[in-house]
Amino acid sequence: MKRIFFAVVALFAFTTIGMAQVGNGYENAAGVRVGLHSTYELSYQRYVLPSGRIEGTAGISKYEGSNDFSFQAIYQWMIQIPTNNAGTLQWYPGAGIEIGNWGSGHMTNFKSHKGLSMGISPQIGLEYTFGRVPILVSLDYRPVFYFMQENKATWYGFALGVRYCF
Repeated sequence: MKRIFFAVVALFAFTTIGMAQVGNGYENAAGVRVGLHSTYELSYQRYVLPSGRIEGTAGISKYEGSNDFSFQAIYQWMIQIPTNNAGTLQWYPGAGIEIGNWGSGHMTNFKSHKGLSMGISPQIGLEYTFGRVPILVSLDYRPVFYFMQENKATWYGFALGVRYCF
């Protein structure tokens, strides 16, 4: 038990020390992510390492007449692209998990499904943080591969994000 406690304390200290070294000038960002097929998400991002962050989203989707909601947690590896302007351009691969609920009317394989769903979410994206204005704009792709409720994939994960940085 003591080993686990010290490992958690060491990880927290390492993460806190690394926060001061984030290259784009912010530690947190909050905003919206709007995707194809009427997908709307509230998004919160936090750097946990100088080159890595976590993103949590809560969203709704009206795809194929359904009323779905989901929660996602994604880890993103941040890779800076050198530019000659005041802003910061980065691209990021990521991976995470989604937990949600399929509402009435979700049609797959000619059946209507309802209930809890779980899946894994790979992600790739590009973002730009403005130099003098604390705004971040991103474009990413995040499909979901479900393993609970049924085995299937949703491929319509393109989205535009706008977030306030702090």
